[in-house]
Amino acid sequence: MKEYIKKNKLIMLGVLLGITACGLAILIYMMDQTIKQLEEKSHTQNTMLDEYEAVITDYSDMLCKYEMDIEHLTTPMSKEELVYIAHAMGGIDGYPYTNSIEAFKDNYDKGFRVFEVDLLFTSDGELVARHEWSESDYERFEQLDLIDLSSIEKNERDEYVPTLEQFLSMKINGQYSPMTFEDIIKLLQEYDDVVFVTDTKWADEDSVKQSFTAIVEQVTAVDETLLSRIIPQLYTLEMFDMVEEIYEFDRYIYTMYQETHRSNYEVIEFINENEEIVFVTMPQFFASLWGDPRFDLLNQLQYLKKPMFFHTINDDVTLEELLYYGASGVYTDELIYEGDMHQKTCQYASVIKEREGEENEAK
Repeated sequence: MKEYIKKNKLIMLGVLLGITACGLAILIYMMDQTIKQLEEKSHTQNTMLDEYEAVITDYSDMLCKYEMDIEHLTTPMSKEELVYIAHAMGGIDGYPYTNSIEAFKDNYDKGFRVFEVDLLFTSDGELVARHEWSESDYERFEQLDLIDLSSIEKNERDEYVPTLEQFLSMKINGQYSPMTFEDIIKLLQEYDDVVFVTDTKWADEDSVKQSFTAIVEQVTAVDETLLSRIIPQLYTLEMFDMVEEIYEFDRYIYTMYQETHRSNYEVIEFINENEEIVFVTMPQFFASLWGDPRFDLLNQLQYLKKPMFFHTINDDVTLEELLYYGASGVYTDELIYEGDMHQKTCQYASVIKEREGEENEAK
């Protein structure tokens, strides 16, 4: 009996030792796997850190290529130095967005020389000056009694697109004349000191191709040199190459309201790689985002001496604030030039290039 008990104790002891050994083996294995995972995680983090540092280094090098002009950063421009762009041909009699011949002439007489024009197609394929084909715009322009929208089938963008004949038959706010792109070309011929900034609305490849093919073909048929006074607005970084495939314009504007998600690095890299981008336009709220990367972009553009424009500014309080933050110009419906604007060049972008040339010579 004693031998039996002794034998069982030895068996139990062996079992316990076996279990303990297995437990230790499992523990050692788990510890080994944990260590490997930590090492892999550390390696990944180090790799990400290296990549991040590489990006930051490239970005810093980019900024260091330009001399920081402290006086320029701390001394706001005056109203006399600002460039004003007439938004949608500028307001007239309190009416914005008309894109009308009367608005152009009224604002030209007030001193404007740079005009933004909205461009859309009619249902029969004619390019005209129009802000939107939405029901709200027909209402804004007091045209709901002039056209039966129920007779027009909405397009894929939920718009009521009329024919050219219908478009031309409707006065804007009962008194202003709508314009075709052919009318814009005639203005370029008649007024040799004006520049038109395009607002073609859409950045998808088909729309860009349609709009700028029409613009280039119609202008070239009259006088190709007139294209030097047309500045396309780009809504995405990709749109630059799309337009360049159709025609290489002298100057472009990168406007950010459709791409507020873009990182500052992407924006800075884009405008530095493409000297044809003469300035960046952004919504006015960018200047009120303290601590946000969008606000930091203002400082970075100033460091690089890239002009910043803001839209759409119609009051002096906001204008003064934007001046403080380094605005070079604004799009406006209502503001009036300070000083004698007839003595200023209409081709603002050419002035920018001249300044850049002088700075390069000085360096």
